[in-house]
Amino acid sequence: MSRIGIFTNNFRFYHDVIDVAKNWELPYFSIDPSSSVPVDIPVILSTTADPEIDNRQVKENDPVRALRLGLPRLIDQIEFRRIVIGIDPGPKPGVAVICDDVLTEATELPEIMYIEEYILKVLSDYSYGGYSIRIGDGDTPNREKITDILSRNRLSYVVVDESNTTIFRHRPQNNAISAAVIGMARSKDARSPGKGDNFFDDRFVTIRNSI
Repeated sequence: MSRIGIFTNNFRFYHDVIDVAKNWELPYFSIDPSSSVPVDIPVILSTTADPEIDNRQVKENDPVRALRLGLPRLIDQIEFRRIVIGIDPGPKPGVAVICDDVLTEATELPEIMYIEEYILKVLSDYSYGGYSIRIGDGDTPNREKITDILSRNRLSYVVVDESNTTIFRHRPQNNAISAAVIGMARSKDARSPGKGDNFFDDRFVTIRNSI
């Protein structure tokens, strides 16, 4: 299994990156510059002020952006060929990011007002060759609010049938799950998840089960 390396003299960056890695359930390892870098670490996250210690370093001061830039290296790529953003429209929209058929993140936003910043940051943070945005055809009033936001930012999108997401309703994080289905992440042949199982890892090819 690949791990994310962290090397920095910035105390706040160090703890913020660890918080993000834990939230995304990704393995990480603190780099000691006096020791050799373990072979299972394809990427090292540092700030722009940190010294050069290895050609695997990604230097970025924003911890979320640093992690997003480092994700393709966990699966032996420098950048993703294409990312797909799936959106489940609603008052608390679900948003999922699928990179080369690998689900990297899925979340439910508290309000529609947050979707503009979230999507623009995703498109800015990731390293990729092209993107597409897929939004479900349900909840017309809220869908139109979201498509207005996308159009205002000159972001192309397609509206897709979301009827196949209904089997995931009434589950925790159901909007995030539906967004992942709308984004058409490649599904695995999944069993019915039991209590405590990670539904995303069980149903989809995720970054966690790809490294």
